[in-house]
Amino acid sequence: MPTVLKLIDYLDIYTYPYGKANTTVINGKYEFTCQHQYYECYGNKLHACAIHALRDVNRYVRYNACLMDRSQRLWGSDDDAVDQCGNKLGVDSNAIKICAKGNEGSALLNDYGVESKNLILKHVPHICINGVPVEMKEDLMQTLCDVFNNIPKAC
Repeated sequence: MPTVLKLIDYLDIYTYPYGKANTTVINGKYEFTCQHQYYECYGNKLHACAIHALRDVNRYVRYNACLMDRSQRLWGSDDDAVDQCGNKLGVDSNAIKICAKGNEGSALLNDYGVESKNLILKHVPHICINGVPVEMKEDLMQTLCDVFNNIPKAC
């Protein structure tokens, strides 16, 4: 999050909370299988719903980073984290939980799955710059700064 916020004015950011999940449709409903079981799938829905609800990249990057903060119980991205981050950042956590537990959250996650399947993911997180996959260095700031033609002062 700190790197993204330093470079936010120079980036057009899209996040896809899907990872290496798989989607199937059973009786007209989306079913998801995630690399790290049910909790990851639910967490992905929470992230998708937050992106949809907050719309502004500054807000949803901060919010979703809060959900994943290591200080959260079980690394977050659960209902407790949604409430804590909602209180901290002034976000309606109930709307996000309702979305994630319903059809809207499943539809949003499916949409992110469609986008993710267009990429060939060797690992997650997966970063593309100008549509080209980039190998992530240990330092995200350096990974991003290396591709600018006109290097921002933040670099």
